[in-house]
Amino acid sequence: MKTETIQKSVILEAQYACFNRRRTLRSLSEGEPSLREESGLLRVMDPSAPENTYVNRLIVLQPIDRIALLSAIKNHDQQKLSLSVDILPHTLRPDLSSMLVEEKFVPVRELIVLQRNLTCSAEEKQSGISIRKIGPGEGTLFLNAVMASIGQEVAPEIVAAKQHFYESTSFVCYLASVDEQLAGLATLYLAGDQAWLANAFTFEPFRKLGVQSALIQRRIQDAAALGVRALFTDVEFMSASYHNLRRLGFDFHYAITSWERPET
Repeated sequence: MKTETIQKSVILEAQYACFNRRRTLRSLSEGEPSLREESGLLRVMDPSAPENTYVNRLIVLQPIDRIALLSAIKNHDQQKLSLSVDILPHTLRPDLSSMLVEEKFVPVRELIVLQRNLTCSAEEKQSGISIRKIGPGEGTLFLNAVMASIGQEVAPEIVAAKQHFYESTSFVCYLASVDEQLAGLATLYLAGDQAWLANAFTFEPFRKLGVQSALIQRRIQDAAALGVRALFTDVEFMSASYHNLRRLGFDFHYAITSWERPET
């Protein structure tokens, strides 16, 4: 049952990655992201972004022999796509790791996926912090906050083309304010009875005031009201986000290690 739950959440994250590719503010294009399960692997591919390993991935869902994984890697190589091979601990065997090393892959990062089952809503309240849920026709409010968070403008034609993604019922956006000043932002990606927390950002003057805790609590409450049974997110181990989420009821779910070829 644990393995099945992990696979479902891995697929959820991959779906969210494809959605992110479509909503990107870096270009007018929505890309060509696709997702396919095959022989213990989850293949994420976007030929329109050949250098982007976020949307060109092989995720090893189940124990797999080295020949099958090598064949999948060679398929990406033939299409001249950069690649990340994402390994779950229960799928990594010595023969797989040795093959990856032979193919010039090295582990580049490990993320921890946390889970919270929604049997109850968050109880802790953050006084003085207001949370606004972005509604229909308000996508530009969130996009203006995103531009402020990255410190650069996005072309008006891109904003106009991508605004609808930020008003979707499956991708809910939130703004936090303190004393009527923009303090932070966050999102909630919904897929059936599962959801993924993402895009957490707090502006410098408002850090360590509980802004992200308030945003997490609001998303927990909204997800529970929508019938979501489990929330997931990924963080770096022992980071501030890790500690914050653990304090708010999130438990360790699994770790995932990404192997990539260093740029030459």
